[in-house]
Amino acid sequence: MNQRRSVKANLFANWLNHGVSLVIGVFLMPYVLHILGDAQYGSWIFINAIAGYSGLLY
Repeated sequence: MNQRRSVKANLFANWLNHGVSLVIGVFLMPYVLHILGDAQYGSWIFINAIAGYSGLLY
């Protein structure tokens, strides 16, 4: 019974993490775009994509 509660808590924490990351991303993107400008923002996104794929391959 205790293990079932732990699984539910972990699932809830995982979905909460995804939701918080989504909300932060929605509000952070226009701010970073304004600060960096179009060209530097594109480079920043490219570097983040490479880092994401390398983490996936890891």
